[in-house]
Amino acid sequence: MLEGYKIIKELGAGGFGKVYLAKEEISERLVAIKAMKKSDKDEAFDDARHEIKIISQFYHPNIVIYHNTLKKDDRIYFVME
Repeated sequence: MLEGYKIIKELGAGGFGKVYLAKEEISERLVAIKAMKKSDKDEAFDDARHEIKIISQFYHPNIVIYHNTLKKDDRIYFVME
């Protein structure tokens, strides 16, 4: 699916897309990858990156830590803890 990550299994699906358990190849840490439904708008990608930038400023046990945002084949992917 995404270069640098090995998908282990699907964790769930919903109205916005699917979430997969994956292993980051370099660090070997387990991550969740949320694959959003297809979007052809660059604005959606920019909005997602902006939101993650804001959320990343906080540390709280109820807030997911985002590691990366990627775009491939008109689909947005969030890599998170």
